[in-house]
Amino acid sequence: MKQHSYDTSYQLYILSAIAIFFVILGHIRFGYVDMTEIGTFYGWFPYYSFHLPIFLFISGYFWKDPSKSRYFPELGCFFLKKIKNLLVPYFVINGIFLLLGNVLSGQGITFLQTFTWQRWLLHPWTRPYLITFSVPTWYLIALFIAEIYFVLLRSLFRLFLKKELLREIALLVLTLALGVLAAYLKKTAAPSDAAVVYLRSAAMLFFLQVGYFYKHHLEAVDALGNVPYFLILFGIQFLIILLSGNNILSPGLYALLDFNYTGYNFFLAGLTGTFLWLRISMLICFIPARSRLLIFIGKNTKYIMSFHVFGAFLLNYIFSLLYKARIGMTFLRDFSPQRFRSYLYYACVGNPRMILLYFFAGLFFSLGLAWVIQLVKGLFRKKRA
Repeated sequence: MKQHSYDTSYQLYILSAIAIFFVILGHIRFGYVDMTEIGTFYGWFPYYSFHLPIFLFISGYFWKDPSKSRYFPELGCFFLKKIKNLLVPYFVINGIFLLLGNVLSGQGITFLQTFTWQRWLLHPWTRPYLITFSVPTWYLIALFIAEIYFVLLRSLFRLFLKKELLREIALLVLTLALGVLAAYLKKTAAPSDAAVVYLRSAAMLFFLQVGYFYKHHLEAVDALGNVPYFLILFGIQFLIILLSGNNILSPGLYALLDFNYTGYNFFLAGLTGTFLWLRISMLICFIPARSRLLIFIGKNTKYIMSFHVFGAFLLNYIFSLLYKARIGMTFLRDFSPQRFRSYLYYACVGNPRMILLYFFAGLFFSLGLAWVIQLVKGLFRKKRA
């Protein structure tokens, strides 16, 4: 049964940490996903179907609604905050990595895009993603656009629907319809890359609204016991697997990125996966000792998203040096120099035992940079004070 004797924010930090763990795993295993690996319950809940919906759910859960204000300064502060928290990190990080692409291209690394002003400033608004070490940060641009949509929709609905619960239910229906329409248009209308950028964000709206709706209308009555809760989720997931022809593995990532896979199963599997791990994160909260590490990870998923691929690349770079020096050849017999030079999302030592090593390389390199960034920010705040 749902208990409220714990800190809900701590639960959401745990949920955010879980989601970013799955993002890292997905990039390590890109193109080689094992249906039985950790977190999928032997393929029942593949993490590609829910890790991004989890992040959207969390954003909706913590949404502070500026549409409640009739005053422009409130909306102005909202836009400035989103620019500061989403756009500034995106452009700084991708600018650095595009410049690094110029350097590494001279070293025979061929998979990275190099810096041009147009690619840095214009392409994020007209291309689904940039091929840099921070390619997962396409999510920051997509989320920025989605949140602009979201605040405009909520402001519009507030004018016409005064009853709050009715308004929120109507927004659930509308955001789901917009997401399905976006997927349908991508599948049937062959839109340009620029159009896909904005359709992609429309597909994100539903999970923002689900997070908001859960916090304000469902959380207080979420009192179902754990056994029936999980039985219901697995029952729904079984129906999704049957109805989708067992094709629920990839829509979560690709339906948002470039819609290679589309359909209702993205929204359904995103919901079931999100609520599965929402309850699991709640159960973790009851462990007496709070994990400062989990809190730090949950607070810094933006930086982990930005830097974990580069952390894995640095590990590959070390392996390439060892390979050239013919050190540890038995250990590195699966290392692929060609893939190291030409393919971004690949663990170049193709041994499954290496997954954890790549995982921790990406995670802890990112956490180290996040700690440095937070330290520098703290020093600037002290100077201003």
